[in-house]
Amino acid sequence: MYIRSHIDYVSGNRKYIYLDENNKKYIRDKNKYYPIKKYKGIYSLQKKRGGAPSDKEEGFIDVVLLVYNNGNDITDSIEEPTEYKAKIDMNDIILEYKDKTYEDIVKDKIIRIFNKRYKKMGEIFNKNYKSDKNINHFIIKKQSEKSFEVHFKSYITADTFNIDSIKDKYYNIIYKRDNKIDKDSYSNADLKIDEFLTIFSMTDDIITDKIDSSAYKQIVNLDKEGYSILYKSTLDKLKLIFV
Repeated sequence: MYIRSHIDYVSGNRKYIYLDENNKKYIRDKNKYYPIKKYKGIYSLQKKRGGAPSDKEEGFIDVVLLVYNNGNDITDSIEEPTEYKAKIDMNDIILEYKDKTYEDIVKDKIIRIFNKRYKKMGEIFNKNYKSDKNINHFIIKKQSEKSFEVHFKSYITADTFNIDSIKDKYYNIIYKRDNKIDKDSYSNADLKIDEFLTIFSMTDDIITDKIDSSAYKQIVNLDKEGYSILYKSTLDKLKLIFV
């Protein structure tokens, strides 16, 4: 996800600056995001696009979705997930198609998706992710029928993530992410972390409970159109899965 932050000069032109979950900075052009870097106080493009893909399969990564409790039986505690094969389009962020680093952005090529109130979520989480201490957690919830809120916290080694706090109210999407998008991204990253766990907790219910603002930062400078499309389309897919 990219969050619109502020306006600044990039290569002499005023541009909106976007942040990713690691606070790396980008500009957007025709719905594609390009990384920028600052040298002596001036932003410039990190690198130029490496040309269009030569094959229609380039720019996509194959992953396996492990969906838990897609029978929507809340009392069911069957641990075995349903497997789906899927492709993720990375073309919006790839700058050099010859650099295949992006193919490993989803570690182990596995994304786990949990239904609300799935009883064994904590057990499965601890079995697969107990040793993961670097966690980026997004909470996305409806504020009204026409708007929603996004809250974010980056957990580090000293923090403890409480999986039980999210398993009942939210659909949860969990995967390990490599901190590299391309061969240069790690060396320029603000956080020197090889990989981190990404968790998206989403709901289509209007939840009146307040998110702990001392722990989670509310993202207010949203690119509302882009976020709205992503939020609604993802929820639509989840609701189709958990019929």
